[in-house]
Amino acid sequence: MSLFKIVLTTILLVFSALAAGQAVFATTPQVTITTAADACAEKYNCSVQPVITNSGAPDGTVITATVTGGPVLNGATATIQNGVATFTNFGFASGGGFLSNYTITFSDGDTSATQSLTYYAAFGSLTVNNSADSGSGGRWVGNTYLTFGNAIAGSVN
Repeated sequence: MSLFKIVLTTILLVFSALAAGQAVFATTPQVTITTAADACAEKYNCSVQPVITNSGAPDGTVITATVTGGPVLNGATATIQNGVATFTNFGFASGGGFLSNYTITFSDGDTSATQSLTYYAAFGSLTVNNSADSGSGGRWVGNTYLTFGNAIAGSVN
C-alpha cells in the first residue's frame, strides 16, 4: 500500500468518526493530586480534603485512597465528575502511630498518585473562643488554632 493510500485512508477514518460524533483523540487517564490532604488528626476529617484530577477518565469513575501498614481511612472513595474527584469526610479513623508518616495512594484502578501524610493522634480537649466552630480537624500554628480556613484563638486542656 502506498503512503498516499495510507494517509487518505486515515483522513477518511477521522472524518467518518467526527461525522458519527466520536472522539478521535482521547486523553489517556492519569490520576493527579491537585490538592493534597492535610491537617489530619485521628477520628477527625482532614481540614484540607484531597482533590484528584483525571481528565481522561469518564464521569462516574471511582478514585480509591489506600494506605499500607497503618491506619484505617474514613471517606476513602470519591467519584470523578468533569475530570475532578473531591473527597469528603476523608481522614484517619484509627490505628496509626503518633507522628508517623504514611503513604496514601489514590487510584482509579489503572493509574495512581501518592502523597505522604502525617498521622496525628487526637487527645485532650479543645476550648474554642467561637461557639459556632467545634474546631475538629484543625491544627495549631504557634498559638493559633486553624480549622477549615478560619483562624480561631483557643487553648488545649
